[in-house]
Amino acid sequence: MGEPSFVTPRGIALDADGSILVVDQDAFGGPGGVIRVDPATGARTTVSESSTSGGPSFVTPRDIALEADGSILVPTRTPSA
Repeated sequence: MGEPSFVTPRGIALDADGSILVVDQDAFGGPGGVIRVDPATGARTTVSESSTSGGPSFVTPRDIALEADGSILVPTRTPSA
């Protein structure tokens, strides 16, 4: 339902507010990112996507976890130089 679209979802986590966080290794044209899903409506919003302009650089993100303070952890491969 809505954008952004899932391509290859790899992991999910529940946020403190009950939202579902999904890491997708091929979302946003291939570099991957994190998408928040409202469980009541199915609405999707972008939390983070791979970026060459200051954002995180995802390389095949494989999972997602939340720290106690709400920080989102996304393990990835190290980018090649």
